Amino acid sequence: MTARAPGASDVSPISHVAGKGASPWISTTKSLEVATTKYGKYGVVGINLSRVSNEVLDISGGFPETPGMFSNWAAADQEVLIRDYVPPEAIWSIQP
Repeated sequence: MTARAPGASDVSPISHVAGKGASPWISTTKSLEVATTKYGKYGVVGINLSRVSNEVLDISGGFPETPGMFSNWAAADQEVLIRDYVPPEAIWSIQP
């Protein structure tokens, strides 16, 4: 699994949540319910974060230093961002 713009260094996590298309971040969620009901149209995978060696940023509590709509979105989706890519050995199918 690869981000839209791996290696991009000028995209903050809040810009990613705001919808910046050319982002090095991959959005994931802690919530199986969010994954299946909101984003599961094409299937759902699980990710073993212990097998991800690149940056993982838990923003499931929002952005406390920048409250507002984007912070609320991150919290509502229980979002966890992964930078650049998720290696195949960290991924397994949950729902085809």
